[in-house]
Formats: sequence, structure tokens, C-alpha cells
Amino acid sequence: MKKRKCFRTSLMILLIMALPLSFVHFAKAQSWEELIKKAEEFLSQGKSKDAESYFYATRDFALKQDNLVGVIRAGYGFAALNNSQEAIRSWSIARELAWKQENWDVLFRAGQSFAMLGDDYKEAYEAFRGTRELAEKQGKWVGLFRAGQGFIMLKQRKEAEAALRGARELAEKQEDWAGLFRVGQGFAMLGDYNEAERLSGVAESLAAKQGEKAKDMLGKRIRFFPDTLLFQTIEGIKSGLASEWKIMDDKSIIMYLKKDIKCFDGKNFEAESVSTTFKVTQKNWEALGIRSVYRKDDYVVQIISANGSPDHLRVALTDPLTSIRCRE
Repeated sequence: MKKRKCFRTSLMILLIMALPLSFVHFAKAQSWEELIKKAEEFLSQGKSKDAESYFYATRDFALKQDNLVGVIRAGYGFAALNNSQEAIRSWSIARELAWKQENWDVLFRAGQSFAMLGDDYKEAYEAFRGTRELAEKQGKWVGLFRAGQGFIMLKQRKEAEAALRGARELAEKQEDWAGLFRVGQGFAMLGDYNEAERLSGVAESLAAKQGEKAKDMLGKRIRFFPDTLLFQTIEGIKSGLASEWKIMDDKSIIMYLKKDIKCFDGKNFEAESVSTTFKVTQKNWEALGIRSVYRKDDYVVQIISANGSPDHLRVALTDPLTSIRCRE
């Protein structure tokens, strides 16, 4: 009996030693963020199999934590590995659960992900339509703005205009200067710069009336449409605060910034504005699959993707979550 017991113990030890380190790490992981960080590290090293294992683990862990953002991030990883089947599966799961939970934000992100993939516009359209319905139900101007942004990605002008008009109406009722400023950006995406300028002026007046804090917050903003490095328009992606860009490799883009752009407080926009914005709002950028931002000189920055996809990076840099501020 003792020999059998020793044999079983030895066998168990050998089995544990034979387990891949990834399995041990999965068991020890405390969050999906920990797992996806490791997955993206493997991806950057060209270790595709290890990265894929961690993306699966990220999705499973995120679902257990009921964190749909983690599910979407896992989808970005699968897309970077050219595993479109698992990418679509991840975003479909996120979309269905977001609808059940009435979470317009995650629903929009799922739609944005489908649109980034470029070959499943029907799924993207349904997600953006759901975003609009939930935002209308909840009275959220930002959700309607996001829906409008999504329809612009799909070149659906009428749908986009309707969503942005709804966002404008809510922001006006709520006297939300930030909302009016952001909705103005939406009209600029449609090419209606007159309405964009009008809303910017209304936002400035409201901020002045609402005290020094609001005035200071507006002062950090850039007096330019758009306030992102690249600009999603109804015709496609165009230059924003970056006059031109160059893809360096499959993970990074060099952005050459426009000069003589001012903030509402009169200060100049420079590369330092981009790197500072990234440091302060890093989670927003990471949620879009952006790993880091480096200042190269006064008007040049390097943007590095976490998932190794420059096309994904270009779309991400049009998102308002990456809006640049002159200071913090």
C-alpha cells in the first residue's frame, strides 16, 4: 500500500511539473487585465501559440467576472492573430450580453470592433442601432453620439444625422457644455462645420456661465475640429491633429503633428500634449488596443499598438476616447 501511495504521489508531482507554465499562470491570475497583458507581451515577441492561449484565457476570465470589455479586448487579440472566427465570436458574445444588460457602451464597442474588422458590417449596424435604442431609452447624449459615430464609420449618413440630432437635443436640455462640444465634433465628421462651430460657441458660453471649473476644463480642449490625431468622416479616415502619418512596422505609426493649433486658453498644441493626454487617460487608449505613446520631438509622436495591427491602430486614433488635451 505504501509503495502504491508513493507511486501515486510521484505521478502527481510529475503531472504538475509537466503542465505548461501558462496553465499555472492562468490558475494564479487575479484579473483578465493580467492575462491580456501577458498575451500581448507574447504577441509582441512573435509567440503566436502562447498569445492565443492567453487570449482564450482572457475571454473566459472576463466572462466569469462579467466584464465585457475584457471579452472585446480578447477579440482584438484574435483579430491580430488573423483568427477572425474567434474575434467575431468574442464580439458576438459581448454584443448579446450587452443588449441583455442594457449596456449601450459595450454594445457600441462591439459594433466598432465589427466595423474595424471590415467584413461584417451587418453585425456592426445591428450593434449601433441597439446602441441608439438604449441611449434614447436611458436619455444618454453620449450614447446617441456614439451611435452616430458608428453610423459614420459605416457611411450611413441619415442614421448618423438622426442620432446626432438626438444627442444635440439631450445635451441642450441638460445644458451640458461638454456634450454640445462633443456633438459638434460629430457634425464635423459629417462635414457640417457650420453646425460644429455653432455648437462649439454655445459650449464655450455655457462653460463660462457654469463657473471657473467648467471654464478651466474647456480651456484644456483644443480649438480645432477634430481634436483627435486622425478623423473618421463619412468619406473615410482623414488627417486630424496629425497632418500625415507613416506606418513603421506591424505595430507602430509615426504621426507628424500640425503646427499653429491653439487650445481654448490660447496655449499651443504640441507633441507633449499627446504624451500627457496618454498618461492621464491611459485606460481609454488601452481599451482601444493602444499600448504606448512616445514623444519624438516637438511635433512628432510614435504610437504603438498592443495587438500588432496598424489598420486597427488607425481606426482607434479616430475615437473620441483618444481626444487630445493641451494640458492636465
